[in-house]
Amino acid sequence: MKKNLFKIILTLCSFSFLLQAACLEQETASGSRVFSCVARTTPFQARILPSSSDLMEEEKGFKESFLRAYTTFTAEDLFGTERTKELGGTDKAKESALAGAFQEEREALGTPGISHVRLETKEGSLIGFFSVEEWDKYVQKPAGFPEHSIYVRQFYILPSFQKQGIGKVTMYELLRSMSPSTQHMYIATRRINEGAKALYEGLGFKERVESLHGLPPEKYISYELHLGS
Repeated sequence: MKKNLFKIILTLCSFSFLLQAACLEQETASGSRVFSCVARTTPFQARILPSSSDLMEEEKGFKESFLRAYTTFTAEDLFGTERTKELGGTDKAKESALAGAFQEEREALGTPGISHVRLETKEGSLIGFFSVEEWDKYVQKPAGFPEHSIYVRQFYILPSFQKQGIGKVTMYELLRSMSPSTQHMYIATRRINEGAKALYEGLGFKERVESLHGLPPEKYISYELHLGS
């Protein structure tokens, strides 16, 4: 694994003219874990959220980010005509679908093996959010996937903080903090989300033939990053 992780670090170093990153783990007075980071010249921190979080602000940011990413596409483009009707028509379909997707994160709060992480400024303002699940003794892996793997459930950076290297720093730190036994990382995004595709492919993720969680391959790309030796 160390050999492959070194390759990842070298890949990230090729972005050195765009990206200088440093993250330090700290523990707050309340006992929560916070990672203080710098992307280019933008300081930010990553805070692991407790199960008592209501995720209201994180959900609002989730909707804002993905509505911006899909702004040039109609609801029919995203969901098809029938599903758009089920979701309340064109005007409501996008937000309804996003609300449903994020509800899964709220329901997973406090589940062993699943972590929800808020990205924020030093003053506490939201920058982004991601959630991951570890396929091990806590979370059962999907059939056909290897054990000791990480699945990134959701990941976004608010539009006003994009193109500052924060996404790259966050993904790098996630890779760096994984258990030595972790062999693979998986993530999926819509095919029309060009920003997400550029980020993941730039970090070395490869498209899988088999889709994650039954996602329709004509609409989604499932990515894999192999870390094993």
